[in-house]
Amino acid sequence: MIRYFQFNSVILTSKCLNFRITRLRISIYAFFVMFFAISCNEIVLKPVPLTNNQDQIAGLKSMTMRIYRPHPRIILTDSVLNSLKMHALTDPLLHRYVDEVIYQADNTYLKLPILQYVLSGSDGLLATSKNALECMLNLSLAYRWTNDQKYALKAKSQLIAICNFTNWNPVHFLDTGTMSSAVAIGYDWLYNWLDQPTRALIENALLNKGINAYLTEYAKNKWWLSSNTNWNMTCNGGVLIGALSIANIYREESEVIIQKTVENLPVGIASFGPDGAWLEGTNYWKTAANQTAFCIEALKTSIGTDFGLSNIVGLSNAGNFPMYTIGPNSYPLNYDDTRTILLKDAYPRPSLLWLGKQFNNPDFINLEHRFLQNTPAEIRDVMFYSQPQEAMDNRKLDKYFDGEVPVAVFRSEWDNNQSLFVGVKGGSNGIYQGHLDLGSFELEALGIRWAYDLGADNYDLPGYFNNEVGGKRWSYYRLNSHSHNVPMINNKDQLVTGEAIVIAHLENVAEPFIRFDLTSAYTNDADLVTREIKIIKNRKAVQITEKLFLKTQADVYWGMTTPASIQILANGKAILTKDGKTLYATIVSPLGANFYAESAEQVAPQALNTGFSRLMVKVKFSPGGYTLRISLSMLP
Repeated sequence: MIRYFQFNSVILTSKCLNFRITRLRISIYAFFVMFFAISCNEIVLKPVPLTNNQDQIAGLKSMTMRIYRPHPRIILTDSVLNSLKMHALTDPLLHRYVDEVIYQADNTYLKLPILQYVLSGSDGLLATSKNALECMLNLSLAYRWTNDQKYALKAKSQLIAICNFTNWNPVHFLDTGTMSSAVAIGYDWLYNWLDQPTRALIENALLNKGINAYLTEYAKNKWWLSSNTNWNMTCNGGVLIGALSIANIYREESEVIIQKTVENLPVGIASFGPDGAWLEGTNYWKTAANQTAFCIEALKTSIGTDFGLSNIVGLSNAGNFPMYTIGPNSYPLNYDDTRTILLKDAYPRPSLLWLGKQFNNPDFINLEHRFLQNTPAEIRDVMFYSQPQEAMDNRKLDKYFDGEVPVAVFRSEWDNNQSLFVGVKGGSNGIYQGHLDLGSFELEALGIRWAYDLGADNYDLPGYFNNEVGGKRWSYYRLNSHSHNVPMINNKDQLVTGEAIVIAHLENVAEPFIRFDLTSAYTNDADLVTREIKIIKNRKAVQITEKLFLKTQADVYWGMTTPASIQILANGKAILTKDGKTLYATIVSPLGANFYAESAEQVAPQALNTGFSRLMVKVKFSPGGYTLRISLSMLP
C-alpha cells in the first residue's frame, strides 16, 4: 500500500513499514535499511558483512594443541614490560604516564582498605570488583616497575581477602567477570613472587568462583552470554582472562571456557559494526572497547592467536566514535543511560592506543594523547602505550554512524571551543538501557551546551530496568519523552515499540542533514512523522523540521531541555542566555505559533535536574499534514 501526503507543496511518498534492524549474532552480520525517497539524490545504506570467522572456527577446533606461555603472559609480558622500561628512559611522555600510575598506586591503592564482601543495590558486588581490578593492575605494575615489595604485599593481602569471599556474586555476573579478571591479573603478574599456598588459593578461587560459576550460568543460557552490550565483553571476557591465567593448572576446564567465551564474544564485538559506533553511547563505549582490547591482546600474548576476533567488521573503526561524538568543550554526545551529564569527558580511553597500533591508525593514538594533556594517565595507557604519531588530520566536519543506534554528528570546525556541534540519535526505544528519545539531539555553540540529554537516573529506582510496554522505567522523567528533545503528540510519550528509520543523510556539504521516519513511535495519533536535523547559515545554525500527518485533531508539542535562561519574545521568537552567550530560537513554521518555558526540575527520589528548563512549543492542528520547523542560531 502506498500513501501520499501533501506538505506545503512537497509530495512525500511512504510505504507502510513494519521494519526492524536485525543482527545475526554469530558468524555473518548483515542488515537492510528500507530506503524511502524524499529527495532524488540522497544516500542509500548498504549491507556490510561481519567476518567469515574462519580463523575462529579453525582455531577453536585445534584448542587442545595450544601451548600456554610462561607467566606473566596476560598482555604485560616480561618482554613487553622491559621494552617499556627501556623506552621510558628516552620518552618523557611515557615516563610521565608511568609516574602518574605509580602515584595512583601510592596514594590510592596502597591506602585502600582490605576489600569486603558488601552488596550494594542493583550493582551488587560490582563496585568492589572494579576496585579489585584497578588495585591489581596498579599495584602489580608498580611492583614490577620498581621492585618495591610494598606493592606486591598489599596486592597479596587483597587477593587473599577476595579469594576467601563466599562467591563473586554470579547472580549479577558483571561482578564475577570483573573479579575474575582482577584476580587473574594479580595472579599472573605477581606469579613469580607469590608463594605456593597463595597461588593454590587463587587457582582454586578462579576455578570455583569464576570458571564453574560461568558454566553454571551457561547451562541456564543467561541473556548476557550472547548479548550485544558491554555485558558480553565484561562477563565472557573476564572469565576468559581468568581461564588463560590458570590454563596450565586446570587445562581441561580452562579450554572449555576459552572455547565458549570466544564463541560468544563476536556477538558483542559486532556491535561496533559497521563503522565503530556503540549502541549504548559514549560512556559504555569505553567499557566495551577496553574489554575488547583486553580480551584480544590477552589471547595473543597467552596462546598466540585471537581466533579472528580482531577481524570483526567495525572494530577497526571504533576509535572514530569518541573522536566525533565528543564536542568542542570535551562534553560527550549523551543518549540512553549515559552517565556523563554535566561532566567534561576528557578522561582516558586507552583502548584508543591499542586500536591505533592494532589497525595502524595514528589518529586514534593521537586522540588519546590529546585526552591526556589535561588529565592523568591510567594503567592501560602504559600497557598499550604508543608514542604520538606524525599524521595528516583526516577528520571530517560531519560523521554518520550506521550501527544499531544510528548517530549523526555535525560541527562547524575542529579545535575551536566556540564552534557549533550537533549530535542526533536514532535506534529503537525498547533496547537495553534505551530511553523514549528517537530523533533526540544535543546542541553546543559558543562554548555552551544549549540542548541537553539529561542522561541516566539512579539504577536503584524501583523498576528502573523494566522496559516493557507499560514498564515502570517509563514513568521516570529522564527516561521518558518529556525530558528529551523530541516532538510529542497530545503530550504523550513516544511508543516503547517505536523505531527511528533513517530515510536519508548527507555529510560534509554546505547544509548537511539527517532525516528519520519516526512514525512507529506515534502510530496512535499519526499516519506519518518525520524529523530532519539540518545545519544551515554557513554552519551557524541548526534547523529542526517535523512533518506530520495527523489522524485526528491533536496538540503537537516540541521541546528542548536547556540549562540556559529563557526569554520569550513575540512572533515566535525566544532568546536563550548562559554565561554571557546568546542563542536565538525562531519558529519558522507555522506562523503565529509561540514559545513558552517550563521547568525540567523533579523531586526525589528521581534526579532533581536543578537549573534545567524546557523551551517548548504547543500547536493545535486539525487532521491532515503539517510542518513544524524551528531554527536555533548563533546569529540574531
